[in-house]
Amino acid sequence: MNFKGLLCCLVLFSPLLNAFEQAYAPIRAGKATIFLPFELIPEKIVRLSTKRTGDVSQLAWTPVWEADYYVVEHYQGGQWKTVNDKVLTSFTSTAQTGPFRIKSCHRYGCSSWQQNAVTVDADLEVQAFYATSSQVEPGEVFQLHWSQSGATAISVTKSVNQYTTPALTMKSPSLRSLSQSINYVTKYTLTAYGFGGQKLQREVVVSPLAEVRTIEQALPSNYPQPLRELGLDVIERTIVEHNGSLYFATHDDKLFRYKSQVIQSARGEKDITWQKEWVLNTAGVVANAPVFNDGFAYFTVSMMGEKGKACKVDINQPGTPDCSKQFDSNVIAAPMLIDKAQLNATASSLSQSSFFSSVSDANEILMNGLYVFQRNGTIKVLDTDDLSTELKTYIMPPQAKNVLTKPLLIGSVELVRAAEQSTQFAKHVTEAVNTVGSGPQLIYREGNKLLGIAFPKSTPQSESVTQQMSRMLGLEAVQSTSQGSQTMQVVWEVEL
Repeated sequence: MNFKGLLCCLVLFSPLLNAFEQAYAPIRAGKATIFLPFELIPEKIVRLSTKRTGDVSQLAWTPVWEADYYVVEHYQGGQWKTVNDKVLTSFTSTAQTGPFRIKSCHRYGCSSWQQNAVTVDADLEVQAFYATSSQVEPGEVFQLHWSQSGATAISVTKSVNQYTTPALTMKSPSLRSLSQSINYVTKYTLTAYGFGGQKLQREVVVSPLAEVRTIEQALPSNYPQPLRELGLDVIERTIVEHNGSLYFATHDDKLFRYKSQVIQSARGEKDITWQKEWVLNTAGVVANAPVFNDGFAYFTVSMMGEKGKACKVDINQPGTPDCSKQFDSNVIAAPMLIDKAQLNATASSLSQSSFFSSVSDANEILMNGLYVFQRNGTIKVLDTDDLSTELKTYIMPPQAKNVLTKPLLIGSVELVRAAEQSTQFAKHVTEAVNTVGSGPQLIYREGNKLLGIAFPKSTPQSESVTQQMSRMLGLEAVQSTSQGSQTMQVVWEVEL
């Protein structure tokens, strides 16, 4: 039999017998190359999502990169019927009610059917997208995390020097994290896809540490370094000294206080030892150093499930920390204590600094309290006497996409200290403040930019009938809580 002629005929007339072409693979045999037929079909669709909107069924699925089109069917009357045999996008809609199934196809064939549909009721929303650290050592592995609802697929891209490549191709929205490492400043973009072609994007920038970190060899001494000898997994950025004691947190959800003691030997030599004074279980990770006021340490806690809270503890009589209500966002940044009396006193003693030009306006706009910066950009102002009482809520502008560090308040000692450490920082801030004018502002770094974020002017709230009656009768006034939120605005920005 002439197999060559038979093969030619099969190839020639195969389109009449089958809608797909035969795929061939070139195989090198000595000096000759032969082509062997093999099956080539696209991957099966990972996830099919459905949503009923009125009289219409919305369908969306994770796309397959090598697919040219998709076939959609619905089940009716005991058999599968075609809804559309050539969908060119990763979504479609139909008046049919399902159940549905779908397969991906190209010129050589189709995948198996995906008919395990997931019903999605929530609207598309991205609650958070962040990296475990905004600055890492070159080559160090870190994690990207995100939280979303209503998505039918997600993807992540990374951009370095204007070149964008995939970090995560279209995947099921059930995926919540991704491991990465970088050598250059990298912008990551998360895209969450919904029905009808809807999509939302969030960005985060991760930078390598610029300086080469070296550990100097210390000379032998009788002064032990406690944190290196304790065998604790210390979070270095939480270490802070206050009134001769060291405070720090560990990755196993604990907050410590150590006190130094000077011991004099019989030969007259002095030796310093460190004693643990107390340890607290914080039921979450304390990611930044506490702040102190009137004998209390105030700190923020991040917990599993993207929750967070603010707490305080009496540093001289520690017990169970007093904490706020749980927030629907992690709280990584340290809190900020605002006491207008202290701001005024500082402004009087350092009046020569241009950073204190807005203190008078701060007296009218800001209120005393503990300012808690949630990762999602929400700022809660809490009563320092009772952290469960929320006095006010601010919303950071969209330019501040992932709040991981505490902003600096114009008029605060922290800002003056930061300016003393960096002349470039001081120059940028001074020029910006002088251009924009007075008014209480936060200075926040987002990527390679400094943002000046202004507090909105408060609208005086009229007394309620209950409050008026209480005042007239000499009764204790009912304490008012926050009434809605106010959105802050970026009033200046400079490139670093």
